[in-house]
Amino acid sequence: MGFKLILFVIVVAIIVAICGYVLFLQKTPTQIPPPTTIVATTTSPQACSQLAKKCSDGSYVGPTGPNCVFVCPVFPTNTSTSITTSTITPTTTSTASHSIYQLNTPGSVLLRQGDIAEVRNENFYFTLQRLASSFAFIQITPVGCWNSFPSDTPPRMRCMIATVPIPPQTFSIGQTYNAANYHLTLTQIANATATFLVN
Repeated sequence: MGFKLILFVIVVAIIVAICGYVLFLQKTPTQIPPPTTIVATTTSPQACSQLAKKCSDGSYVGPTGPNCVFVCPVFPTNTSTSITTSTITPTTTSTASHSIYQLNTPGSVLLRQGDIAEVRNENFYFTLQRLASSFAFIQITPVGCWNSFPSDTPPRMRCMIATVPIPPQTFSIGQTYNAANYHLTLTQIANATATFLVN
């Protein structure tokens, strides 16, 4: 009788621990990045004469790119969101301050700061966070059962996959982000917009 009681208590404790772990994972989703490789199109490395620069908002930034450019963060002032869908290619969902573009690879998209490009057939999206005269800063986010596209209704049920987010990427013109199934290249910066090629 004593052995059965101890065994029952152990089984119940294991079940409670598993349920608690599942609830914990559902409340703290993270993302696993695909394998990453950044390919820069520079001819030779260059040492920067300055290691940091203080920006007007009080933050410090380090040099980026082959020309040691310092780019201070620029944050949008309006973050309101409302969704309306149009039927052009790529599909565009617009708000007062941001647009969401839906495309499939291969394809290209023109983004302004704060815009999002959803690459539907490769299950990821990226947000143009900041834009400078020769650099673009983006956040790449994989999509799966733990995460949905920004223009989709979030799923009621999420899977139990713990993931690690992809760090923000800094692109100079011509630079490519390589993942397992796709390549993302910054092809042009002009008139406060950045053009990206996804293939």
